[in-house]
Amino acid sequence: MLSPNLKASEPGPFALEIEQLTSGAKHHFFGYIGQCQTIPWNASGRYILGMEIDRIDRMPEPEEAATVMLIDAHEGNRILRVEKTHAWNPQQGTMFYWNPPAPETQFLFNDREVETGAVFAVLHDIEANLRAISLLPSGGVVPRSRVSTRFALAALAPAGCGVGRPCRSAPFSARLA
Repeated sequence: MLSPNLKASEPGPFALEIEQLTSGAKHHFFGYIGQCQTIPWNASGRYILGMEIDRIDRMPEPEEAATVMLIDAHEGNRILRVEKTHAWNPQQGTMFYWNPPAPETQFLFNDREVETGAVFAVLHDIEANLRAISLLPSGGVVPRSRVSTRFALAALAPAGCGVGRPCRSAPFSARLA
């Protein structure tokens, strides 16, 4: 696990310590990191965001949920299962972001209504155990801001599947204005 305080611009040698955080029959992962400061740990490094799934060898089925979890590094890497999401895939995860105004206790992720296919952003507050919902999905956050980018996933996924859009039907084409 890299220290959340390590900066790439720091010159000189550094120590890298690798530690397995989870184990068991289920698969645990974060998704990709680096885009818009998508990092798995909160501001203090205590909590590490991740997902837990049964299978990672295929794209998820539309009704297949992933468990949103926190790994508590101060409690022996104890797993706290806090949410479920239907808007995920093994490569991108569910577009996790720690909320810039509250990076210690709040994170954002995408979810999808199984019946309607509507994708939306969820803001989860760890301390209050509160779930707030936005009508549009989150595509990123602006550091040191209260702004989240939002977009229509259907317009960005002409193949018809991706985060929040299960690969159930044949690809479609869309003409963007």
